[in-house]
Amino acid sequence: EVQEAVKLPALVSSFIHIVNGPLFAGEGILLGLERFKALTCITGIGTAIMLACLASPLGMRLDGILLSMAAFNASEAIMLVWHHVRMGPLRRRREDDVWKDVTVA
Repeated sequence: EVQEAVKLPALVSSFIHIVNGPLFAGEGILLGLERFKALTCITGIGTAIMLACLASPLGMRLDGILLSMAAFNASEAIMLVWHHVRMGPLRRRREDDVWKDVTVA
């Protein structure tokens, strides 16, 4: 009976650990690039998502609380990857943008 009750929370917890790797790596990259404003915005949005999940009926059970933590981690990881690919200084640039940075002496 106890083993059956623990199956879903254990699966959610293992999913959270898988998502945490890219999340912490992305946070470290933003800290290293000194993009504190972007990291603050991403963390704020992730916190709002987690609080919304906790305020819903989902937050009344253990697996719902773990799912809200998973939503926080997954949303932050997605936003960090999006920032890295689309907005960060290490993004791929079009040739037009690259040539704007080059100054002719």
